[in-house]
Amino acid sequence: LYNLGRAFMGLLKFEEARQQFARYVEAHPDDAAGHCALGMTLAALERVPEARQQFERSIVLAPEQTESYFRLGLLDLNAKALDEAATNFRQVLTHDSKHAGALSGLGRVAFEQKHYSGAVDLLQRAIASDESLREAHYYLGLTLVRVGRKEEADSQLQIATRLEHDEAQQRRTVLLIQHGQGSDHQNSEPQK
Repeated sequence: LYNLGRAFMGLLKFEEARQQFARYVEAHPDDAAGHCALGMTLAALERVPEARQQFERSIVLAPEQTESYFRLGLLDLNAKALDEAATNFRQVLTHDSKHAGALSGLGRVAFEQKHYSGAVDLLQRAIASDESLREAHYYLGLTLVRVGRKEEADSQLQIATRLEHDEAQQRRTVLLIQHGQGSDHQNSEPQK
């Protein structure tokens, strides 16, 4: 059930994934990863209170894991609960000091709070951990504009735009595969 849920997540079929993860959690109520995965699908379906419950249950079961703290931080950030978001992202960093998503999340919190020098530092650290993190490039670009470093800002915003295009292309590929139109090899003969 868990692997089937992951497969549906990969295909962006969130309701189907939710159903599989819910069945999995029902059969394995003490599995922190199952609760986290169910929380992720609920968050994707914009069922935030339920997602929060699953992440919190996952943390109770395995307080050392980071993914549920990270996901709670994202929910808090989206709700503009900046102090709570920062607390959750810091919790991730106590276990993984180079977690690019948590560094980027803290950078966004600093940006929203107009602590631009801190935002620059955190977002640069996030990018150093994962250069493909579009959001970190985007917010670093916005922050650099605010501190008057226009040329550097333009460069970061261009990278963010390129990464966004790449992500959109990947989403289109997934959708084409879902509808049986994505493979160049679907009508070809097997290789001999």
